[in-house]
Amino acid sequence: MELKGLAITLEHYAYFGHKAFTLVMVGLAREVINADLP
Repeated sequence: MELKGLAITLEHYAYFGHKAFTLVMVGLAREVINADLP
């Protein structure tokens, strides 16, 4: 039971961590693109 709970916690952390990382990268990409525009 303990291991199962830990696995679920890690799965949620990986999912939300990946989502946050993606949002940050998209935000940085937009800033770079906007900086290149006249």
